[in-house]
Amino acid sequence: MGRGRLLALSVAVSAVTAAARASDVRVVAGFDYSPKKRIERIAPDHFAVHIGRGFCNWFMFRIEGAKGRTVTIDLSNAPIRKWKTLNPVYSYVEDINALDSFAVERPRAPRKPRRAANGPLIPDTSGQKWHFVEDVKVEGTTLRLRQRFEADRAWLAMKYPHTCEYNERFLDRLAKLRSSSVKVMEIGRSKEGRPIRLVKIGRGGEDRKPCVLLYAREHPTEHDTSWVAEGAIRFLLSNTREARAIRERFTFLVIPILDPDGAVRSRYRNIIATFASGGETPESLVIAAWLKKWVDEGKRLDLAISLHNVESNETRHLLCAIMAPDRIGHCRAFNSRLMQAMKGYHLNRNVWDKGYRLFRLAGFAGEYYGALPMYYEVNSQAPSRHLTLAELREMGGRFVRGAAKYFASRSGLRTFDEVTKLRTERNLRWRKYAHLFEGEDALYSEAWCRRMPEVVRLHREKGYDVSWMTGKRKDISRSPGTRMGGWK
Repeated sequence: MGRGRLLALSVAVSAVTAAARASDVRVVAGFDYSPKKRIERIAPDHFAVHIGRGFCNWFMFRIEGAKGRTVTIDLSNAPIRKWKTLNPVYSYVEDINALDSFAVERPRAPRKPRRAANGPLIPDTSGQKWHFVEDVKVEGTTLRLRQRFEADRAWLAMKYPHTCEYNERFLDRLAKLRSSSVKVMEIGRSKEGRPIRLVKIGRGGEDRKPCVLLYAREHPTEHDTSWVAEGAIRFLLSNTREARAIRERFTFLVIPILDPDGAVRSRYRNIIATFASGGETPESLVIAAWLKKWVDEGKRLDLAISLHNVESNETRHLLCAIMAPDRIGHCRAFNSRLMQAMKGYHLNRNVWDKGYRLFRLAGFAGEYYGALPMYYEVNSQAPSRHLTLAELREMGGRFVRGAAKYFASRSGLRTFDEVTKLRTERNLRWRKYAHLFEGEDALYSEAWCRRMPEVVRLHREKGYDVSWMTGKRKDISRSPGTRMGGWK
């Protein structure tokens, strides 16, 4: 074989080897916490991920075989209006469920924020294991990401991912603390058998101290919210003078993941609108039952904060999304006090909507137990400046401070008194009509007990016997319907 043919063969073999090596780069989706997406290879290091025309507010991929390579990923048919300021995060951690994968420390030589290609300021992330993709460009309806990877395997997610397994490990660590101020409880199981866990923080006196319910992942694909809830827990259990005082004066109930099944399956809507009789799920039934038992034991429930997150370009770091119109004065007063506590974050002081959300957990708690329902949108990837993981957790501490300062104010005392009045009215109804709802679930019984005075009035107007309703006769077998639905 001649020298020329040998050289040509060597070049060909080298090219085939290089192509094979390049083709080892893979972008994988469709595992737990990763919605299925159609992924197309355009070139050895260039991929197109088809987002699709339906609603999408979360994605996560696993990048394999990418060490030393610059990979381009086109998110096609993306909602550019919301995503144009989005900078996904990547990490080389082995286990996204490990506590250490999300540990943070203060950078030794902090650098100033720098501007990403698509506009936002990117903070120094040298103190954490997750970093922003800074080379992001908008091309029509495509968001193009370019990133050089320094390990064979990497995770790429829309925002900092927060898994149920990570949450379990975090709460298991809390449960081992030798402290009378914290109690980790399993309040029920999901449809697929996953635990729904709540953290109670406070030092007794639940019947007389203001109680705040703060929960995340009502929309399971909104991962920012769990980091805020975790941050609230971390602050409450810290050893600062302020945290110790708050533990003495308040009770906090924190649920970092309200819908674990939806979180694992990456379903945006799963149990969010199920806190009403007729649309219940195993999750809403056990959560409502736990809250009813809490209130029936004489314990307070004064404020219910529902945490959500937008995608990126919609708003700043924090926005009040919904206020109840019949309690608008209390809502505005609380929101004003909270915004003061959020100094340093970029805030949107407008309110998106005024309306009722009785079919959601906060609405249920407000309608039947008197709690003031508040709904917030957080945003770790605001158009102006993105947040580090430490800043996102810190926001949880600010929610705690804002709530504490509110209930120490005159406006907060008025809310406290209003909740007391509403609780008293509810308890009087239950003393009168409890015999009608033995064995019924909390969603059904709370709704109908609330309606009973009107039901009795209408039956009296029609000349019906109402003694069995008012407790004068215990036999209710003659009721027009087998359940209260027959009395409408």
